Amino acid sequence: MGGGWEAEQELLARAQSTLGRVGQGYSVALLLRGRETEAPRLVPQLLQMLFEEALPLRGSDAVLSTLSLVQLSPSGRTQDLLAPGAENLSVLDVAPLGLVVVNATEVEVSDSRAASELYLQAAVGEGRACSLLTITMSCPGPDPSEGPGTQSMWQGALRILQLPGVL
Repeated sequence: MGGGWEAEQELLARAQSTLGRVGQGYSVALLLRGRETEAPRLVPQLLQMLFEEALPLRGSDAVLSTLSLVQLSPSGRTQDLLAPGAENLSVLDVAPLGLVVVNATEVEVSDSRAASELYLQAAVGEGRACSLLTITMSCPGPDPSEGPGTQSMWQGALRILQLPGVL
């Protein structure tokens, strides 16, 4: 058990600075494989870290954060885990964003606790299927890349693709 815990701590340490980039308007993707998909304790830790790293300068009040969670099966079927009954959604690989699920339900979350609770509630009974969790953060305000005085909206995203140990 010690080896698994050490691997988790190493992943969290490596992910910490990368997660902060979401608050700068970047898209970040993480791939989790194996036991984590069966005992989802790492994802809530990553969500907490995301909110801590991405929002310290702006504060969460000014930022709109949404969560979506879809299940992807090897047969190509997709199911929206936040809207039971919504199936066969289109999954697109959109550069530079990465995987995007068309018409996936997005639920506003105020903080890491709300995001974790929603994730854990929706992920129950997910079994051995793949899942794609997306947290999108957006905020109106000056865009650092366009110089001072320029009003626009920045948007960053964290996508966590979870693969079971055996497909």
